[in-house]
Amino acid sequence: MALQWFNRLFSRPDGPALVRTKAGARSQVIARPKTPPSLFREYFSELDQAFLFFVTETPEDLLDEKAEDVTERARALTRRLLQGKLRLENLPRRPASLPMLIKVLKDEDLAFSEIAEILLSDPALTSRILNTANSPFFKTGSESVDTIEHAIRLLGTGGIRRVISATVMNPVFRNRNSKESSAFSEYVWSWALMSGSANDRYGQASGLTSGSLYLLGLLPALSLLLIQRSLEDLQAESSGDGEIDIWTRMAVIGQMRWSLCKRIRKHWGLSEQYDDLIAAAEHAGNPGYNSPLHDAMTLAMYAYLKRHECCPLNEQQVFTLISGDAVLNRKILAELASMQED
Repeated sequence: MALQWFNRLFSRPDGPALVRTKAGARSQVIARPKTPPSLFREYFSELDQAFLFFVTETPEDLLDEKAEDVTERARALTRRLLQGKLRLENLPRRPASLPMLIKVLKDEDLAFSEIAEILLSDPALTSRILNTANSPFFKTGSESVDTIEHAIRLLGTGGIRRVISATVMNPVFRNRNSKESSAFSEYVWSWALMSGSANDRYGQASGLTSGSLYLLGLLPALSLLLIQRSLEDLQAESSGDGEIDIWTRMAVIGQMRWSLCKRIRKHWGLSEQYDDLIAAAEHAGNPGYNSPLHDAMTLAMYAYLKRHECCPLNEQQVFTLISGDAVLNRKILAELASMQED
């Protein structure tokens, strides 16, 4: 699959400079106030920790009960996951509607009527799209969205592509027979939608094609969900080894987050060039590197925690973790805040 926005990013003669990571990946460089790597890691760690404590509904009194052997235990668990408990066949199946999604995403010249015709060929998907379009995250006013044509007219092609992306991913987040709390899935799903929207907006600001960026923005949340589920399964199988504490879970997530995004990308047959942007996110915070994907997930975490009045960082601190100018960041923050309004 050749997504147009990748071609634009890597072929424009007057485009942004490119840097090469140790893994050989390329990433777009956008000026960001120089933040010392140690401070970057400290701030992001605080934000990431607060977010995971919130979505897992971990009691606050555990904040100061960090075990001494967390790193070693996390490495052991990561090895176990990679050696058989996180096999490709255990990843969510590629959504049946993904080929249709890709067809709509990659052709920027499709007319409203052509998009509607493609979607109407799948009645079940059409029904889910309408439900998604009427949710608080996407509905643009008090008017109910009753038909695909109506949804496209209200949301525009960019908006309908975002709705389709979210609709296709929704079953992956929600279909699960396990002991995991439904609240966790709901929290992570909400964060996924905000991360997708933020990634899409950062892409638009850079002159990149909308739609596919939204899909990419959902992958970090999906990765978090899969790691958490795998750890729950592992704990159930090894009940005699004791509970996997929240600190160990966070360490495992830190070790596997981005590599799992790449495995999902490969498992679903998405473009290999997604790996460039995932790798850039993994290196975010290091001198010379920038990642809109990392920026998007970070800003979405901040917006989510701020909404629930439990964010450990203020806006100025969060902006030191994010590329681009404060005007754009605040504009996206306002959009994310409106998405969370009931």
